[in-house]
Amino acid sequence: MTEPTLFDAGPPAYATDPIGIAWWAMMETHPTVGAEFVRLARQWRAANPTKPVGSKAILEVLRWNTAIGVVVDFSEPYRVNNNWSALMSRWAMDTCPDLRGAFRLRERIST
Repeated sequence: MTEPTLFDAGPPAYATDPIGIAWWAMMETHPTVGAEFVRLARQWRAANPTKPVGSKAILEVLRWNTAIGVVVDFSEPYRVNNNWSALMSRWAMDTCPDLRGAFRLRERIST
């Protein structure tokens, strides 16, 4: 029996536009990106239980950690698009109940 992953539910309903489809493809190909985003959000939440965090701040730390070798993804190189920050925060809160309310959300308008 395999352990459940953060991706078992498949792509969320709010990720059906071209940006969302590209984001989900990256998430499936590079699961360490999503896991690291969640780890960093939990780290923030532990230090600041009542203060929301910006998803772009987490993305920048994730990029930094990847560049210096803290996050090791042995699959093909990846890039995290800034357009995906809203999707990452929504996904993290949907997937991890302990992160609900960790991010402020605005209406997502896809183009």
